[in-house]
Amino acid sequence: MPKKQAYKRKSKRGSISRASGRGKKCWKAAITEDGKKKHLGWFETEQEADETLMEYIENPSNFPCNKTFKQVYEGWYNKYLAKEIKRHSRKEGHPVNPKDIEQNSTFRNHQAAYSAFEDLHRKKFCEITKKVVEEEIYKKNPPMQRKLKILIRFLAEYALDEEIIDGSRYYELQNVRTESVEKSEKHYPFSQAEIDLLWKNSGNRYVQFILMGIYSGVRPGELLKLKKVDVQLEKNCFWILKGKNNNARRAVPIHKKTKKFFENWIYFNDSEFLITRLDGLPMRAGSDYNGFLSAYWDKTLDDLGILHYVRENGEESIHRPHDMRVTFATRWADQGLNEVYRQKIQGHSSGSVGIDVYTQPFIESLVIELNKLK
Repeated sequence: MPKKQAYKRKSKRGSISRASGRGKKCWKAAITEDGKKKHLGWFETEQEADETLMEYIENPSNFPCNKTFKQVYEGWYNKYLAKEIKRHSRKEGHPVNPKDIEQNSTFRNHQAAYSAFEDLHRKKFCEITKKVVEEEIYKKNPPMQRKLKILIRFLAEYALDEEIIDGSRYYELQNVRTESVEKSEKHYPFSQAEIDLLWKNSGNRYVQFILMGIYSGVRPGELLKLKKVDVQLEKNCFWILKGKNNNARRAVPIHKKTKKFFENWIYFNDSEFLITRLDGLPMRAGSDYNGFLSAYWDKTLDDLGILHYVRENGEESIHRPHDMRVTFATRWADQGLNEVYRQKIQGHSSGSVGIDVYTQPFIESLVIELNKLK
């Protein structure tokens, strides 16, 4: 049997290599331009890889590797939107309006992140490195940094599927870092869009509870166990008399934006507790936490469409009550407010001495600082 003749390359530029363990598509075509190597794809034969190289040399604008950041974003966005429309239509049992999907917090976060990447819009996506992305990320504040990190991971995954980038660039972009400390896997702050939506629906008493938590920074259990007698509206504060540590006993200032909610709850019924069920019975969040979640917390946020959110790794998760406390701390830090005051408000040990949290002048100082929180 005659020996099979080796294929003779016709292209004069670029490189073709064979990788083991890749199955049928084991031939890789790549080309170097301006000192930068571009991956053109994987092929079943050396001849297919060679023909692709020649086609690229003739007409490079047709190739995915030359797509800009903007083009990659638009391609990913349309694909993601179609997927979400299909998912929500199946869930609702009827076709949904795409504009309604695009108005939820997840899409608005992605749109904001894309706008923040403005300097990269015209650059070829395959030439965007981890260093370039991180330089853009570090220009933003911590909450926006996290949004940019989430988006670039989604775009890298889409670009890999479309053979716009190769595996090495994909893993590089999947590991971009933010300057901020990585958040807990268990808790995640509410976004500005979610908070805006809560304010729009603040006529709901349980939405008021969430906003009271976000603007006071107390533990959910502390707010649910709070008694009306411990709320001093005239002094714009309330008292936590018991807690999980020695710093828990403290005065907590009431934000001017939520003071009306405290008033509403005080005069809502005759219960000794401030926050209750609508029938006046106490919230048994401690003894029946799952019941509290399903009957009140989950239902309230799900009705608003903000129970679910997307983590930095792209996984979907759901907000939990402690996210109110995390939101308070995150926004406080983002706005550069007094850290010692935050620690006192939240019941942490600041390590400072000589500050008497129980004196009226100090409480007034806490109120003034808290009211700077937007």
